[in-house]
Amino acid sequence: IETTPGAVLPLGWGNMARGLVYGMEFWGSYRITDWWSVGPAFNIQHEHFRFKPGSAQIGGTTFIADDPNHQASLRSSMNIGPVVTWDAYLRYVGALHSPPLADYAELDTRIAWKVTPQLELSLSGFNLIHPHHQEFVADSATTISRSFLVDARLHF
Repeated sequence: IETTPGAVLPLGWGNMARGLVYGMEFWGSYRITDWWSVGPAFNIQHEHFRFKPGSAQIGGTTFIADDPNHQASLRSSMNIGPVVTWDAYLRYVGALHSPPLADYAELDTRIAWKVTPQLELSLSGFNLIHPHHQEFVADSATTISRSFLVDARLHF
């Protein structure tokens, strides 16, 4: 890149912040029977951010990070006979602090039927515990709604 005298390229941008993030995460998988397995998970983390002197601090720490301090989940997978599977995923997400947002728990599930070796039909449900919940704060109130999916997969 050629520059003329007085031009400063490339341009740089930064938020002039320092941070420390630490935590732990645990997960596992356990086969209860030859047809059923479960997988628990949990994480905890702490974030500490501060701005260096001279920073504009636009938006505060909201633009840097706004993550829950803890989350937990449990997955379950079952083979109900040779052609039907049922999966469920229960999750809990801790509260957000800046801007504040309540914690929530939700459940997703899917049941599938392998009609033939080439055709699979399934029904999935997402966010089944509540009609809707908020996962983040945007300019407007954005919510994630309960939803369903009917799926047909053809393998060839």
